[in-house]
Amino acid sequence: MIFVVFLLPSVLFWGSGLLKEGILLFSLGIFLYACDQARSNGLNTKIILSILFSVGLLLISKIYIIIVAAPLVLAYCWSYNARFRTIILRYGIVVIGGLVVILNIHRIYPDLEVMRVLSQKQANFMDVAVMTNANSVYAIPVLEPNVWSIVKSIPIGVANVLFRPHLGEVDSMMMALAALENLMILFLIFLFLVFVKKKSPDWNFMFFCIGFVVMLYALIGMITPILGAVVRYKIPALPFLLIIFLVLFDQERFITRFPRFKFLER
Repeated sequence: MIFVVFLLPSVLFWGSGLLKEGILLFSLGIFLYACDQARSNGLNTKIILSILFSVGLLLISKIYIIIVAAPLVLAYCWSYNARFRTIILRYGIVVIGGLVVILNIHRIYPDLEVMRVLSQKQANFMDVAVMTNANSVYAIPVLEPNVWSIVKSIPIGVANVLFRPHLGEVDSMMMALAALENLMILFLIFLFLVFVKKKSPDWNFMFFCIGFVVMLYALIGMITPILGAVVRYKIPALPFLLIIFLVLFDQERFITRFPRFKFLER
């Protein structure tokens, strides 16, 4: 079933070209692997250099990826082998603590007022959409530089990135392929939930994946009013989205019900 995660058409297409997405997937993979190795075996020169190298690449490609991933990695390492309630508590502490720092960092660095930056980023995207006469523009709530405006936009942003573009918004071949892929992903999620395991999953890993997907989808959905850009920007989160449901998927029960798919065991 590994092909479901890493051979998604959009991940292959955007990740294999001479674009930022290829560098992004590469550096994110190194960063997560190096951090996991540091948790398991401790720090050494190789791991430190790997982390610094990957963080450097992320900073020059998509800085918001490291902003989203870093606190979740910290929570994951802190919650290793912890019980369910402890995992929830520790993730909550890290995420809330991170938000408090981010929302108050302008008191130290006035130019880093996050709410104003998000609002301005959205305005810039809207200006680009108008200037380029983008065909795939869609309506999103206008962000004001305050907490309540951002909080209201989060569920809408996540839903937009998760479900769009849909078949009713197709206006080009590329958009049609993206819409079909979304439909396929939703079908796979439904299938995985129908054949869900009874055994409890690794909740620490699950919370990491869920947190990464939700936070990245929310950020993209809040500031990006162009569906073509949404399709590209959500690429780093797509493998994690499907991993969430693959972890829950009872492959043995599925194959017992549909023996013709026995090749999936290989």
